Amino acid sequence: MARTICATGVAAAIVLTTLHAAPPRRDPAQSLQTTSRQDKSLIPSSVIVTDSNTGLQIHQSTDAKGILTVEVQDQRVSIRKRNLPTGAEVTLHGAHGTVVIALNEAGLTMTGISGIQHLDSLDEVAYQRAQSLFARSTTVQDARALLDHLALRPMTMVGSSLLLTKVLLGTLAGDAKAVESYHAAIAGQLASRSNASRSSAPRLIRASLQEASKGGPGACWDQYEDYLMQIWSDFWDCVGHNWNSWLYYACEAKWLLQAELAMSWVIACSGGLPVH
Repeated sequence: MARTICATGVAAAIVLTTLHAAPPRRDPAQSLQTTSRQDKSLIPSSVIVTDSNTGLQIHQSTDAKGILTVEVQDQRVSIRKRNLPTGAEVTLHGAHGTVVIALNEAGLTMTGISGIQHLDSLDEVAYQRAQSLFARSTTVQDARALLDHLALRPMTMVGSSLLLTKVLLGTLAGDAKAVESYHAAIAGQLASRSNASRSSAPRLIRASLQEASKGGPGACWDQYEDYLMQIWSDFWDCVGHNWNSWLYYACEAKWLLQAELAMSWVIACSGGLPVH
């Protein structure tokens, strides 16, 4: 008999339980709904950074609603990542087609490969088939290659956003090393952070919502950094010693969604686009 529950289905249940539970102390998600959905408009911002590895330009912008868009492209593929109050949307476009991935509380949806796939509704066999098709997509392969070549630092807005995208694409392609690459990146950043003075840490350029800055310059980003460390630790606690692949991907989906929601929070908290 085909298994009727897949990783994303389990993940959705875990995520919903987590989001409705009392959040831990200093958890950005605690004020996510009240901060990111308030009536105050943010000042739209746009920043272009040059990747040190490839020389490619990475465009990042926020609109009046605080929605972050990060875009980068090379000669083969373009990647457009939108961070939404409900999760994230990634659009990959190349000569061989367009693929769109959406992540939210309902799970993962993939469009552009065999139509629209609601991955949380697939059984195990269908999920593995969808995963195989995703991994073989030339557009997906080109996007993953582009992300592999970028110098992505997890403690910058662009780096954090695209690193999460890299993990998401790797997970959907069935690549167990996707999470390991994030671990390597964040471990190096942690070591660097512990040796650096606080004066050299990333700081925000604030536009509005001054009540969020009571903790001093950079308070929002500091809380965001702390939360990233916390949910990364929680991810491994979730996995524990049980390396069942379904449980692993459920824990991973939960972690990815938490990280995306926290990114929405830090934008709303700072009153605009954090610039690093």
